[in-house]
Amino acid sequence: MRLIRIITACQILIFGQGLLSLPAQAQTEPGVVHIPAACVEVGTLLMDYPNSPLRKICLDAFAIARYEVTFAEYDQFTEATGRATRNDMGFGRGDRPVVDVDWFDAALYAAWLSEETGKSYRLPTDAEWEYAAKLHTEFGHNYSWGVVPEPNKANCLDCGSQWDAQMSAPVGSFEPNLAGVYDMHGNVW
Repeated sequence: MRLIRIITACQILIFGQGLLSLPAQAQTEPGVVHIPAACVEVGTLLMDYPNSPLRKICLDAFAIARYEVTFAEYDQFTEATGRATRNDMGFGRGDRPVVDVDWFDAALYAAWLSEETGKSYRLPTDAEWEYAAKLHTEFGHNYSWGVVPEPNKANCLDCGSQWDAQMSAPVGSFEPNLAGVYDMHGNVW
């Protein structure tokens, strides 16, 4: 089953059996990173709430999209379904992460993507997203790369990126986290 999360635009997650070798399909098929099952502590949502109480949760293995959903991908959905094109807020389209979408838009996109690919997509839980963001980092790190902001690790305010959160960056403009997932911090909220 696949998922979408509006945390940094849309991030697609996949659950289920038989996902270790996904065949190349239509342009709508996202590239994924496989995340192993684990029992982990979650609840910080990284830099947003670093002092939140943690809770232990066990998650099944899943896969998450390597990149955020782009305008190019989302525009395929709006064109195919006759839905209104989303406003790019002056950031640009193409390989920029889609903006101006809410949870309901993301759920509809997931349903359409399920229909197009023959796989099952859904929205991830906060715990699933957080685990994918923090995978392979040390306990207590607020970012996927460590404790403090570092220049050019993400598109965020006051962290030294060339965009400095004034506009979105094309997906994949920064290094992926240790799990191989891009833009888990910043870019667009």
